[in-house]
Amino acid sequence: MNRVTALSALAAASMLGALPANAAWFTARIDRINISPTGAFSVYFAAGTTHECGGNRVDFANPNAAGAKMILGALIAYEAQKTLVQFAIASCSGTTGLFNDIESEPGPG
Repeated sequence: MNRVTALSALAAASMLGALPANAAWFTARIDRINISPTGAFSVYFAAGTTHECGGNRVDFANPNAAGAKMILGALIAYEAQKTLVQFAIASCSGTTGLFNDIESEPGPG
């Protein structure tokens, strides 16, 4: 299996098909990641890359979730590898998307 899925408590529900009806998958390469001292993190995409909320930034919806550090670690690896990442955007806060699940895009082969 060439797909890697990082799971949080919320993401486990999404794998069972329980994402909210308004959730949408958005795919992009990571431009940079901002990590705050509180453990919250935001992911930014290149200028001109926008998701359904209208912006180029997504925040992890629950930075205190059991799987948050695992998701952050995967995102840092994906950023270094320039891998396409799918984000499950569960809702919008203005033009910022709130995500609770990620998945890497399959590579060639």
